Amino acid sequence: FAPAPVSGSGNHWREITVYSHYAYVITEQANSGIEIFDLRYLPDSVHRVNRFIPPNHTSTHTISVSGSYLYLNGANASFGQGITILDLSVNPEQPVVRGSLNTHYVHDCRVINDTIWAACLSNGIRIINAVNKDQPVFLNSFTTPPHNAAHNSALTKDRKYIYTTDETSTPTAGTLKIYDIQDLNNITFIRDWRPTNITTSQVHNIEIYGDTAVIAHRSAGIRVLDISNPVNPVEVAWYDTFP
Repeated sequence: FAPAPVSGSGNHWREITVYSHYAYVITEQANSGIEIFDLRYLPDSVHRVNRFIPPNHTSTHTISVSGSYLYLNGANASFGQGITILDLSVNPEQPVVRGSLNTHYVHDCRVINDTIWAACLSNGIRIINAVNKDQPVFLNSFTTPPHNAAHNSALTKDRKYIYTTDETSTPTAGTLKIYDIQDLNNITFIRDWRPTNITTSQVHNIEIYGDTAVIAHRSAGIRVLDISNPVNPVEVAWYDTFP
């Protein structure tokens, strides 16, 4: 157990990602920064090696990792509510702030090689070229009607399709949506998906592992899909976590 670095209700939710043998922990509590833990000594002891707070930074909504880079999403406005890239390649205990793109609020992002798929809620999914870590460049975007509340996303293993989640109750409970992304200039909606016989539960997050998608819902628990045919997912398992 490691106590929170500062007190406040923002500590009630946090996100963690791992690079090498380090865990990076963020919250939306002001002045919490980015906690860095060295995992080598577990389970015997917990070693917090740093609380990294870049200039003007106080909090972050979500955190992603790809290669030796961290991607901070939805941080406080004075730092940048889009995406900021941190470089871990020199010293994972002392990240280096690289570039950022703050034209839109980013709730979460998926990074595949040097392409960022940023979930921007009502602004849909924005596609960003991050080959130059000091100057990421906007490529294209698409929205997810009728809900338009892109919460997170995941790509199929062949990278031909993206699954998006709309966390909203307007105009109906948000759904999982599937898009063909083989042509970035012509992204095509394929279909949406709901849990079997359930129409009122908002989708929350998705992760994809090979031909399996694991999807969290607000009130329909965990749903597991066989996506070996990406355009026709089949529910193969579920676990009801609600209430």
